[in-house]
Amino acid sequence: VLEVSGTEGVPIQAKNVSDILVVDVTVNGVTAPIGVDTGSPVILLGPSGFPNAGLPTGVGTVDSMTVGALGFKNAYVVAADLITSPDSSAPLYGLLGCQILCNFEVSFNSRDEQLTLGKGALPSGIDTNDIAVPFSLLGGGEGSLAGVGGSVHIPRYRIVLKATVEGTERTFMVDSGASVWLLKKSIFSELVKDGRAT
Repeated sequence: VLEVSGTEGVPIQAKNVSDILVVDVTVNGVTAPIGVDTGSPVILLGPSGFPNAGLPTGVGTVDSMTVGALGFKNAYVVAADLITSPDSSAPLYGLLGCQILCNFEVSFNSRDEQLTLGKGALPSGIDTNDIAVPFSLLGGGEGSLAGVGGSVHIPRYRIVLKATVEGTERTFMVDSGASVWLLKKSIFSELVKDGRAT
């Protein structure tokens, strides 16, 4: 069972790497940068970035993990070098996914390069008129990941919402780990059939 300690709502300094917020995470005393990814169901930790951190082989838990002012015991992780940074000058050794993010109200502040886990103050200069957007959390179950032995528990993590694009309601998945917008080819073709530049 995940145990959480520390103070929620404190902004965590991040770095923008190709439109992905990257934060430093400390695992069993070893610190490395990982991407914040709402599209990832798990916490992915690359052994190459966390040497001597006592990571499990494949899937398991870590004794201690710190993200900003929050500490976690028994965090469920996948230990494998499965990703590379989109920017060779900014290493990336994992992903902070739903195993942590889905436990908090999460705020992304790309302007000031900050992540907040838990309810915090609004950044300066932000309009205080809230806009509520309903969404669903979908997915979940047991699965496997290429390069990782054993079964991986996957929580409901897909943030799915409806948005109206040029008069037509569409379904989208929110993925903070994506550097670009992806559309089905059929939707893209429909949007550009008027001859607009692409």
